[in-house]
Amino acid sequence: MKLIVSLKIFLLLIFFQFSLQAKSPDPVAKVNGEPISSQELQDNVKSKLSHFDQEIYEEKMNELNHLIAEKLIEQEAKRRKTSVKKLLHSEVDLPAQREFKMNKQEESLDVTQARYKQQFISRLRKEANIEVFLSPPRMNFTKDPKDPSRGKESAELVIVEFTDFQCPFCYRAHETMKRILAKYEDQVHFVQKQFPLGFHQNAKPAALAALCAHEQGAYWKYSELLWENQRQLDKENLLKFAKQTGIDTKKFNSCINKEKYASQVEGDIKEGKKLGVAGTPTFFINGILVGGARPYEYFKTIIDMELSKQNN
Repeated sequence: MKLIVSLKIFLLLIFFQFSLQAKSPDPVAKVNGEPISSQELQDNVKSKLSHFDQEIYEEKMNELNHLIAEKLIEQEAKRRKTSVKKLLHSEVDLPAQREFKMNKQEESLDVTQARYKQQFISRLRKEANIEVFLSPPRMNFTKDPKDPSRGKESAELVIVEFTDFQCPFCYRAHETMKRILAKYEDQVHFVQKQFPLGFHQNAKPAALAALCAHEQGAYWKYSELLWENQRQLDKENLLKFAKQTGIDTKKFNSCINKEKYASQVEGDIKEGKKLGVAGTPTFFINGILVGGARPYEYFKTIIDMELSKQNN
């Protein structure tokens, strides 16, 4: 079933790419005399294609990791002068069965065996010299000095996040990013863009407030208060957080009331949609799309891969 879905995605991707290459009339349509240009249509289609590209890449990587694991197990069996079946029996089946007998209530035998097999593969991977040449799809970014950012600006590795201050998954990603920035320090330049979701009532006002704080050099301090009080993002609290941050509240209040940075927020949303952002959080690590609140180790793997390429 999974293979069928992947094949459908692949064929759809080929169809769309062929359609993009084919010459389209310009405009492609008119609505009460107002034209919709060929370029506008292509931009919207490309935003959908980025997700297909990523799904195909992830399917390829999953299959590649499976093939790598098989190869490692075969090589280890050969090294020990035994069969794959006997190797897995000693390294996976026997220890899993022993644990299962001791802790029957915790998990099924199948789950225990799968865990032991994964641990065995992880040990083999650590001891092996594995080179992966499959490259993920990338999106191109132009740095905008208006965007809140932190870390060394000249860093070769750039992480761009599209976020929503009312999104619970964004809060989890925020905690993960704090760990990432603490570990990599000057090796990473982190940029945050606003992508308030329509069904989060207080997300857009919070984004506007954060940019008003950014105007006074307090974006990160202010946004930390937004994350800590994610369920209290009404206007009264947005003003209270400004006072706690220590910025000029009169200037901040004026900025909020005028919705001074509404065009910047709308610009971020428009840019995000063109890049295929459909939900939050969405990250781009040197242009590589990472959707959702992935665990720390997932980000670390991609970052280490990117840094190792730059050092070679």
